Amino acid sequence: MLDILRDNTRSFLVYLLFAIIIIVFVFTFNTITPDQACGGAGPAGLVAELATVGDDSIDTNMLDVAARLTLDPPSPRAEDPRALQRRFTYRNTRFLRLGLGGPYQDFGPEPASVSPIKVEKAMSDLVESVLVADAARAAGLDVSDAELTDRLITDEWYDESGQFRRDDYNNFVRFQIGTSNSRFEEFVRNEILRERMITMLVGGVQVSNAELDFHHAAENERVELSYITVSDDAAASLVPVKPEEVTAWTGKNGDAIKTYFEANAAEFNKPERYTVRGIQIKAANRALMKLEKDEEKQKKMEEERTAARTRADTVLATLNAAAVVPEPPEADKKKKKKKSKKKKGAEAELAEAAPAPVAIVPVEVFTKAVTDSSDHSATKETGGVFEEPRSKEALGRWPFGDEVAEAVSKLQPGQVTSLIEVDSGFWIIRLDSKLAAETRTLESASATIAEKLLRKERAAEFKTKLADELLAEAKKDPSKSLEEVAGTLNTRYGLTEETPGIGAQKTGSFARLQAGAFGAAAKVGNVPGVGDVPELVTAAFKATKEAPVLDKVFSVGDGAKLIVAQLADRAEAGETDKEAMSALSDRLLREKQKLFYRGWYTNLLRSAVDAQQITFTDEWKGLLQASIDLYRESGGVLTPVEEPEAKPADAAL
Repeated sequence: MLDILRDNTRSFLVYLLFAIIIIVFVFTFNTITPDQACGGAGPAGLVAELATVGDDSIDTNMLDVAARLTLDPPSPRAEDPRALQRRFTYRNTRFLRLGLGGPYQDFGPEPASVSPIKVEKAMSDLVESVLVADAARAAGLDVSDAELTDRLITDEWYDESGQFRRDDYNNFVRFQIGTSNSRFEEFVRNEILRERMITMLVGGVQVSNAELDFHHAAENERVELSYITVSDDAAASLVPVKPEEVTAWTGKNGDAIKTYFEANAAEFNKPERYTVRGIQIKAANRALMKLEKDEEKQKKMEEERTAARTRADTVLATLNAAAVVPEPPEADKKKKKKKSKKKKGAEAELAEAAPAPVAIVPVEVFTKAVTDSSDHSATKETGGVFEEPRSKEALGRWPFGDEVAEAVSKLQPGQVTSLIEVDSGFWIIRLDSKLAAETRTLESASATIAEKLLRKERAAEFKTKLADELLAEAKKDPSKSLEEVAGTLNTRYGLTEETPGIGAQKTGSFARLQAGAFGAAAKVGNVPGVGDVPELVTAAFKATKEAPVLDKVFSVGDGAKLIVAQLADRAEAGETDKEAMSALSDRLLREKQKLFYRGWYTNLLRSAVDAQQITFTDEWKGLLQASIDLYRESGGVLTPVEEPEAKPADAAL
């Protein structure tokens, strides 16, 4: 719908400098309308016409009213939970601040297509209000003065004695709504007519038993996939290259090698790094606890933190009780025995006083403690492992902190820290390994860089072959896991355990349809970890335990990634009670009604545009362009759906 209006607007778009003046004037000082000034005939330049819809006019005052009643969108850059909720409400409501309710607040355009630019959303909603109200009148619908009064004059406008507070109401309309009583009443009358038109249109819409059964299954039947992602980077490590090819490539690409070396200095100058695994015990935030002024709340937070410390102490005690001193290798025993025979007197005593081997906590013991006790969801299922080795500086950052970095740097592999307190709670860290610092010169790194760049150069072409080989290997023996299949290919192309190659991972369970979707042609569910790949979802629900390997390689992101997948688990929809099915029926009916009205209004709008019943003035075009510029200056980026230069109206439908 937005595209149709924009196409009509941009056909002769003019960027007027005085649009800025209009914005300042309209949205700051405009509290008088033509029917208020001089007994009803205001000065001609006070209110400017912005658009015509049939025989009706939308001017700066009405746009001001619509903008005032429209919820403000969040800042373009804001992505915190409150901003996301506000953005959702902004896109799914119309004139929310009117406070008059109405049963069809959410019967608007597809939320993703709603403009993030408030003035454009307000204009779009105004055009809809006028068009639909006109269609309602043509269908014989009307709103009586009594019905309008019931909607406008609510209990808040009467004092304790039951007297209508006329002056307060008039001031509210003039100064908060920003218009005259007659224009406000016409605005609300149009909204009521829109509601009545929708009621008439969707009254016959029903949800069939077949639709109900389909959606129950589509939302409750779930699958989980095991999958291998073949990207350029993943394929690069398996690309076959010969030493002589690397040598020849090096001779021709010295500049590229040098550029890579300089741009990736950190790769060749690495500080000492640590691979760790951890147990997190969450607690009431220490920093927030100090700022809390309510003594009762602060006391409760202290109690929560004390309980968390007790739990963490218990975990640490269990780990320390399981610590063992490993036996030295046989070769070291013989060497030590041989040396000890040569030692005499004071030298022997010094040897006896040498530091004893450190006690370590076995990996399996620590992994069990992670599974039983850790609150860190991202690593709980992987034994607490933080896969990427981290420098001391990196350990000092979230989710750890300087206390963790300092403690880990003093450990030997296999040791665990004492209990480390941070703002978010407590950590117990095990050092798995310590990687020595590395410094390499361009000369020593040239061959490594050349091989890497050559592999990358060939990876795009090779990944298709690799994905096809993976699929063929998986189909050869469907009982094999994809992890085993990946291992087979890694070995086939000469990778060792120390070299990362391709591997498999799981999606987590997902349903056939996204939450809230409607109809057999609705958008299918998002595949966790992969994204929106409709044909992958369709194939996933066709897979069976007897034939678990999905029958093709799936392309994601225009071929940037190739996916080979296998059914890992399946949960049937099962039976449900009458109450749950009734709730599902109500929700489906609402969604079906929305789609019906949305389609009807899109056709109405298109017909009006084609018949040139909707026109926009240069003042509106200048104002819109100025608003778009301000949005971009604030950090906003318009998506293709929102972009004014998007596809033409015909393509939008």
